[in-house]
Amino acid sequence: YKERICEDYIFIMEGDHLILQPIPNLASESNPAGFFFPYMSPDQVPLHPKVVGKWYKGPREHVQPTGPSPAIIHAKMLERITQDWYDLSVELKRDPESDQCFGWVLEMWGWTITCARHGIKHTVIQ
Repeated sequence: YKERICEDYIFIMEGDHLILQPIPNLASESNPAGFFFPYMSPDQVPLHPKVVGKWYKGPREHVQPTGPSPAIIHAKMLERITQDWYDLSVELKRDPESDQCFGWVLEMWGWTITCARHGIKHTVIQ
């Protein structure tokens, strides 16, 4: 991919997102920018604190209410976390309690927990 992608920043977006205005790059080399999702709060659902705590031992506020899409992240940072994000998402899916708790946003939880594990703090856009 390094031969094809020469940009410093990567914009991650799902196919069902509709962008109506240009999105400024609010990311930096040390902080990605991600959209705020209220349902991604570790305290939003009664079971979330327990299940998040199973996968992240640090302060819950480090697990930010954001996901990988839409997001802007420095290419080197994305390269550092991609395998861990993938691996954790698979582990979450294989764990019945996590799978049931996180449901259709499981890979988003994989992203935000992976970022917390790496000490990555997003600029969260509301």
